[in-house]
This record gives sequence, structure tokens and C-alpha cells, in this order.
Amino acid sequence: ESVSRQIVDSLRLQLGPEEDLMLANKPFENIKAYECWLKARQYIFNWTKESLDLAKQYLVTALEIIGENPVLYAAMGFLYVQYFNCGVKKDPAIFKEAEKYVNKAFELYPEVFLGHYALGFALYLQGNVKSAIKHIKRAIEIEPTNSDAMRMLCYQYSILLGKPEKAIQLARRVISLDPLTPINYLAPALIHWAHGNFKNAKEECKKYHQMAPDNIHAQCWYSILLIWSGKLEEAYSIIEKTKNDYPGETMTKLMLFLGYANRNEIDKVNSTLSEDFLIYAWNDHFYTWFLADGFSLLDKKDESIKWLNRTIELGFINYPFIAEIDPFLK
Repeated sequence: ESVSRQIVDSLRLQLGPEEDLMLANKPFENIKAYECWLKARQYIFNWTKESLDLAKQYLVTALEIIGENPVLYAAMGFLYVQYFNCGVKKDPAIFKEAEKYVNKAFELYPEVFLGHYALGFALYLQGNVKSAIKHIKRAIEIEPTNSDAMRMLCYQYSILLGKPEKAIQLARRVISLDPLTPINYLAPALIHWAHGNFKNAKEECKKYHQMAPDNIHAQCWYSILLIWSGKLEEAYSIIEKTKNDYPGETMTKLMLFLGYANRNEIDKVNSTLSEDFLIYAWNDHFYTWFLADGFSLLDKKDESIKWLNRTIELGFINYPFIAEIDPFLK
């Protein structure tokens, strides 16, 4: 960035606001630091403790190479958010660490894309959906072609708020801009899911799983949508693979819980409900929702209602989905 600004200064050009944003958010000049950033981003989206720890090492290395950098600080903030999102770090206090790095990024440059994305992500996970959407929208304004931010907004509109019509164009744009990134196929899957079209949701998510069959996040989502589509044996097969590949991961426990609940295997259900799992689940709207589903399947109505109320406390206000579409809460 500094070299680019020196060139601009030498030519005596005045940057407009859009050009200024582009310089602040573009990749850094140092190739080794940039390689570290790319590797960190890849590992962040592998969704395991091991991969997140590797991402952290790469970000620390990049900062050691080039010093303070708004993109790297924001990336570190996003990493800490992802630690919670994956269930690796289960205490919501980790959001304070994430905010510390995002604030460092904003001090260096207030309009760094990844800062707004990370902050929006953190706010959404804490149930502050309105503020989350504000920051995610700002991130998209800064980087209009970024599929991560658009995919996040698709989820918030389609599932959390029950406004899938607002997400349709976003989902189409995500796929048209970046059809080679596997997780992007969650965007159209979520819209079909929000409309109660579980078969089409499953087929879109199948693309994610086919492109990234060893990714625990792809395995988790595909198994869930298989269950919602009534394809239980296929779901159980994936859950068993995840159990073997990623023992002990929080997402694995969620998948096992749902699989055992659908089989009405109460003893095995109880084996998944460790104290640390329940503590984490209580602070995540997805987990609270899916636990409500599972306990409903087991005819534990009071327990199901408790977890469903917690889902609503965490910002899930798509009441028609709960009342009319979710087949496990009827």
C-alpha cells in the first residue's frame, strides 16, 4: 500500500474515496506476507482446531514480516470469531479478543473490508442481527465482489429474518462471481431451505460436499439437509465418517446428536451432551435450534421449548419457519 501511495504522490494525483478504499483493502506488497495471508484464509475455512491454530501461526508470521497492517489485524479478529463459530473456543468472552484486533485494524484504516466483515460476523453470533447486517452491508459496499460477505447476508436474510426474497439476487451473484469456492453453494441452499424446499436445498448443498468431501463443515451441513430431506441412511453414513475423521470436534457432536435423536437412541444422545458442548450450544443460535429439534423428536417437549426459546433470544425471529416449515417442531 505504501509503495502504491508513493507512486500516486509522485504523480501528484488525488485519490477519490473509491480509489482510497481499493488501496487500503488490496493485498500487501510483500509476497511472503501475502502468501501467509492466503494460507491463513484457507485454513480458517477448514473449520477445525488444528486448521485454525495453523491459520493463527500464518497471521502472526505475516505480522512479523510487515508489521502493523489493517487487513492482518482484521483477519486476526475474524480468526477469533471463527474459533467460536467452530466451537473450538466455547466461551463468548473470546469476542472481546476478536474486537480488540478489529479495533486495531480500524485505528489504522476505518474502512478495511475484513474489519467490517469480522465485526458483523461477531455481532450476528451474539444475537445482534441488526448491527451485524449494517456492518456486513458496509463490507459489501467496500468490496462488492466478495462472496463471503454476500453469503453471510444471504443466511441472515433467508434463515434468521425469514426474508429469502431479499437474498435471491445475492445468492445468484455469489455463484456467478465465484463458482469454484465450495462453501458458496450454501447460499442458494439456504434460500431453498427457507422456503421449505428441502430437496433443492439438499441438492445445492450436495455440490458443496462433493467439492469438499473431507471438510467437516460441508459434512455437517450436508448431513443436516439429508436428515431434513428424509435421507436418513445417507446422512448416517456421512455422520459416521465425520465421527471417525474428526472425533471430539463440536460439529461432530452436533451431527451425532441429530443422528441419534432421529434413531431415538436416547443413551447415545446423552453421550453427546457433555457439559462443554451444552455450554457452547447455549450461546449459538444454530445449536440451540437443532437441539430443540432433537429433543422434540425424543418427545422431550419441555427441553425442546427451553432450547427453542434460547434460539429466539439469540436473534432468530423467523417465526413462520419455526411454526410452519420446521418438520421436527410440529
